[in-house]
Amino acid sequence: MAKAPYIIRKDDYSVHQRELDLHHRRIVEIVNELREAIGHATSDKDVMALLIEVREYSQKHFDAEEELMRHAYYPGFEEQRRAHLGYKKLWPDYRTSMGRTLQSSRKTSCSFSRNGGCIISCPLI
Repeated sequence: MAKAPYIIRKDDYSVHQRELDLHHRRIVEIVNELREAIGHATSDKDVMALLIEVREYSQKHFDAEEELMRHAYYPGFEEQRRAHLGYKKLWPDYRTSMGRTLQSSRKTSCSFSRNGGCIISCPLI
């Protein structure tokens, strides 16, 4: 029997921008996959692949979101950019510290924010 998703993406989390909403949906999917992998003692290699995927996809998303905000002269741009920088600091460079990343990933939590407020916060284990 398939387990219910750890995070359920709700329509009221929408930022009303199709590309960004699709990014948010994919990030939630990856986090659910990661949670499932960690919870089922999936191999470290597979867990690491998901950690890398969420890190790289998040970077792609941050770049796209910041570009749209910059072009729209979004008043909360700097605050959102700082939030992205804070999130990036949680992810060490996986190319040089894969072992430490995996060990800490089994103890870490993840958060997603909307308009400066947290909408999702979940422990990964």
